[in-house]
Amino acid sequence: IQEDVMSKKGTFYIHGNYGYAGSKASHMLDVMRSYADNVTIDIRNSSSSWLPPSSAQSFLKENSSISSIIIGDYDTQYNNMYYGSRFDNIRNLKNLELNEDNTTIANDSILVLQLTITEVITNTLMNLSGQSVNVSMVTTSTDFVAESLYCFLYHSNCSLFKSALLPSDASNLRPRPYNRYVTISTITNAVTIQVWHLMSYLLAWQQNTTTRADCDAMNKDHVSSDIWRLYWVRGGNFNESCSDHCLGTCYNSSRVEYHFAESPAFALEDYRSVRYSTWAESTWSTVLLRMYLVTSIEE
Repeated sequence: IQEDVMSKKGTFYIHGNYGYAGSKASHMLDVMRSYADNVTIDIRNSSSSWLPPSSAQSFLKENSSISSIIIGDYDTQYNNMYYGSRFDNIRNLKNLELNEDNTTIANDSILVLQLTITEVITNTLMNLSGQSVNVSMVTTSTDFVAESLYCFLYHSNCSLFKSALLPSDASNLRPRPYNRYVTISTITNAVTIQVWHLMSYLLAWQQNTTTRADCDAMNKDHVSSDIWRLYWVRGGNFNESCSDHCLGTCYNSSRVEYHFAESPAFALEDYRSVRYSTWAESTWSTVLLRMYLVTSIEE
């Protein structure tokens, strides 16, 4: 799925490279359209025979027969002129409306279309995994989506982000969005860390213990497990007057792991590669400046 919806027309375009699995890809599109017919969106084939720039191109370089389908709200030209740039932010997403409470979505917001196409794709994937096409449609939580967008785009100092952190860490959040700048591989940016905490929190279930000490002790008992991890977070119900140790929630979560997002060129140590992208950040040494006062000729 590519590019945030920038218009309220409700039309989406399929850009396809069907490869050797053309029949399977066509079947998937038929299933997707069957769900789209029940909602307020229109799914069309793109008039272009070329795939737009996307991560799929990296796979197609290795094997051009791989089937690739890209869904966007554009046919042959992006609607979002800032797509993929540092200007692709909340200031330039004009139709991204939240209500005044910042936790609900305005009825005429483009977010409604985003949620609708997400539901269609989710139900399509469920169908292809063995569910009946006539199964009741899976629906998204508009309140959760609105709160998530508010946290990521407006203020990181929000209830959702705080719930996934230790109380002491939650107090460090600021009333502004995270910096999305991606730096060198030895430093993990803050938004990546927050997403890790948030995913761990959302995929977890609460344990029957009331103190952090008990939670840590239980975690030591499960230290050899490759599947589960217990951790102590602020949780949804928290008293600001309490410390890390006396109030919070112990959760049992499946492991959410980091992985390196790096070009194969670095793994192969082929820094002059024309096949894989290479990029290095400049470093700066201490800058010294000496200033000399010279008498004017006129004097």
